[in-house]
Amino acid sequence: NSVRHIAWTELNKRQATAKSALQKMASEDNPRMRARAIWLLAKIKGNAQSAVALASKDKDDNVRGMALRIARQHKLDVIPLIRELSGDGSALVRRECLISLRHSKSKDAPALWTKLANAHDGKDRWYLEALGLSADKQENVFFDAWVKSANLNTAAARDIIWRNRGTHGAKYLADIVLDNKTAEAEKPRYMRALDFIPKSKEKDDALARIALGAL
Repeated sequence: NSVRHIAWTELNKRQATAKSALQKMASEDNPRMRARAIWLLAKIKGNAQSAVALASKDKDDNVRGMALRIARQHKLDVIPLIRELSGDGSALVRRECLISLRHSKSKDAPALWTKLANAHDGKDRWYLEALGLSADKQENVFFDAWVKSANLNTAAARDIIWRNRGTHGAKYLADIVLDNKTAEAEKPRYMRALDFIPKSKEKDDALARIALGAL
């Protein structure tokens, strides 16, 4: 590690004079070598955007995901990159897209989050958590956009409703709890999810519906 750090520091100092050597290294078979080279290529002044483009086309999903991390580090506009990678076959890459959307004020953010949410398979707990983190402080906006196009009668959709922390999700939690098709063993999970939703009229209405439905 110490030798690698010395080499990295020296290559970074050399900037453009190291570019050709790094470009050669970026075509190595070993994805770790490619990743290290591309990360350093991004550090060359004025070269971050081309390094991101190179990483985003890599055959290894770890390197493609790294393209988003490079873009964030260099404060590039991530929305075009998320748009490009949101349909990636790798959940790892799509998770990076979600993290890159966190706190984005782009008008395209809700639609991109919706597309990524619809790719949830109902099994990947890490992906579900990335969806929740991505929606932080914009829960209702993202959730409302997703509900318009989602099939709510799936395990994946119920996962997203369960993980949602916005007040607009309370109604749907009540729907699930009151649904006769919901297994009794599952209902406490959805009830506990209401604890994480802020106090609001939507939450009070949901709790009242559940209480009346239990009579």
